[in-house]
Amino acid sequence: MGMSRLEVNLRRLLSQCENLAKEGHQKDWRLDKPTAAEKVVAAQLLSHGPTSTSDTITKEIHQKTTSKYTKELRDQLFQNDKVQATEDNLRHRKEKGSGEDLDVLLKYHHSMREKIADNMLLMVRNLKEQSQLASTIIKKDVELMQEVLHIQYPP
Repeated sequence: MGMSRLEVNLRRLLSQCENLAKEGHQKDWRLDKPTAAEKVVAAQLLSHGPTSTSDTITKEIHQKTTSKYTKELRDQLFQNDKVQATEDNLRHRKEKGSGEDLDVLLKYHHSMREKIADNMLLMVRNLKEQSQLASTIIKKDVELMQEVLHIQYPP
């Protein structure tokens, strides 16, 4: 029977640790900061605690932890500023945009609109040419079929 995903990950981690140990003590032994996705997986792997209804605190803690890490993962995926602030443990002030930045942005969007319009015109021209070509081919086929019908079935 094949190994489970958890066993494969554990073996990979063990081999990485062995490689670090072989390299010596020159390197920094601190582990990388876990990503939000790793935190969510770890929270899901944690046991939910006793299943008795009297011990709802454990369940509540587990749910809060899972929801916290899921929210962090969502923020990280959507690249919200909150995640960067928590990762750096620093508050970043929002810079007030200058008029130059706005002008550059407007010029960029204008040029992008022009490129899109040019591409659309090119596609319309190609579509027109293809439909005209298809029309001539169909007309020739119809004429050919009429000739064949006149040869087989004269009037």
